[in-house]
Amino acid sequence: MPQADRLPDAIREAFDRHGVSRTLRRHQRLFRAGAPVTGLHLVVEGHLRIVRGSGRAVVVHHEGPGGTLGETALFGELPYPATAIASEPSTCRLLPRSRVRQLLADSPDAAGFFLGRLARRLPGVIGRLDRLSHESVAERLARHVAMRAGGTDRVFSLGMTQAELAEELGTVREVLVRELRRLVERGVIEPAGRGRYRLARSG
Repeated sequence: MPQADRLPDAIREAFDRHGVSRTLRRHQRLFRAGAPVTGLHLVVEGHLRIVRGSGRAVVVHHEGPGGTLGETALFGELPYPATAIASEPSTCRLLPRSRVRQLLADSPDAAGFFLGRLARRLPGVIGRLDRLSHESVAERLARHVAMRAGGTDRVFSLGMTQAELAEELGTVREVLVRELRRLVERGVIEPAGRGRYRLARSG
C-alpha cells in the first residue's frame, strides 16, 4: 500500500482486512457533497481533489496516497461537506463506519491520529481561504505560473486542465482564460504549443 505504512499499524490492518477497494477513472467522483457518509476512505494510489460548490467550484484541499477522507462527516455524523474527485486514475479503500467504530474502540490511539491529521490539514485550508479572500484571480494565477515555471528551461505547462486550474484558483474557466490572455498580451508568457507556455525573456 503506497505510503500507507505511515499509518499506525491498527489503522493499516483495519483497512487491509475490512476495507473495500474502489478504482476511479480520472474526473470520477468518490463521493459528493450532501450524500450520507458511508465510512472512512483511504487513498491507496492516485490523487483526489476535494471541492465545494457547483458551477464555480473551489478546491478545498488535495489528498494523495496514504491520505484519508471523510473524517469530518463521519465523526460529526453529518453528510459529506464537499465532493471528492479523482484528478487521475486512482484507487481508494473504504472502511465502513461500523468498522471505524470498532477500530476506535479497540485502539484509542487511532482517534488521536485522525484528530492530528485533521488539525494538520486545517492551516492549509485556512491559507487557501485567505488567498481567495484577499488576492485577485490575476495574483493567484501569477503565483501558479511562477511555481510551474520555477526550475524549468522556461517552458512549462499549467499542470492540469484549464477547468481544473479554475477550481484550484477559485474562479471559472472563462475568467482564467482571460487572465492567461492578459499575461500573454503583457509579454509575461508566450504560447509554446500543445498547452504549454514559455516565460518571455526580459530585455
